[in-house]
Amino acid sequence: MDDISHHGGFLVSVLWYRIFPAHILAQFDRGGINLHPAPLPEYRGSDARTHAILSGDKSFGVTIHQLSEQLDGGDIIGELRFPVLLSETALSLDTRAQLYGYALFCEVWLRLLDGSAAPRSQAALIAEGKREAGLYTTRMTNDLLESSDVPRSAEQLEQLYRALYLPPVITPPKWLVERVQSHERIMSISDLIGLKPR
Repeated sequence: MDDISHHGGFLVSVLWYRIFPAHILAQFDRGGINLHPAPLPEYRGSDARTHAILSGDKSFGVTIHQLSEQLDGGDIIGELRFPVLLSETALSLDTRAQLYGYALFCEVWLRLLDGSAAPRSQAALIAEGKREAGLYTTRMTNDLLESSDVPRSAEQLEQLYRALYLPPVITPPKWLVERVQSHERIMSISDLIGLKPR
């Protein structure tokens, strides 16, 4: 990270899993921005799509925020929300978040260049009761992957499978794959690609 040198007004970060220290951010006249593939401040950290599916969220989103020394805590510059599809997997949600993120970035970038961007403080949104902060870690996902086969309903098994289906990054554990495949309710291709909104 210390090899990063000043190349303009902004430091632009996309899917970077480390916090930029203050001395790096100070090298850029207009600071840094990050495309976070999840809604903020609700889904700070990692593997948001997995936890959104497990929470049964009806919507998801992408956020562009200012970089700060707090993990995913900088002011929100732009955000875009979209519905979670009926049988969304972590893979399909991640793919859709990247597509929405690209569109959002193009719009926000133009507003940053013309000076019309109006950042909103995450702390203020939380203090006003408009948002709740959440933090999700890689350890939380690893705990799910290392969990044992305990009694779960068919719906819980399918939901867990969908939440952990992000090949090649995340692969559901063997016991879960076997339980889902052996159950009478086997997901169809249309279920996997999620043709219906929740």
